Amino acid sequence: YPNPANTNISIKYHLNNGQKGAVIIYDILGRERVRIGLTSDANAVSVNVNDLETGIYIFKYIVDGKLLDTGKLLKQ
Repeated sequence: YPNPANTNISIKYHLNNGQKGAVIIYDILGRERVRIGLTSDANAVSVNVNDLETGIYIFKYIVDGKLLDTGKLLKQ
């Protein structure tokens, strides 16, 4: 959140001890644009999206190599 985003997005997540996760943001052509590493030490991360052009992006939430969620992000 927020979605649509202007400058920053916040991502809330839950990882058990020892799990490793990532959120990967792809542009509409499928090119990886941002990769955010997640650790079990926290339950949220803030990401600056200023460098992304205005448009629609796809995000994937991956934990221990398994895809758990996907969605769309609109950058204004």
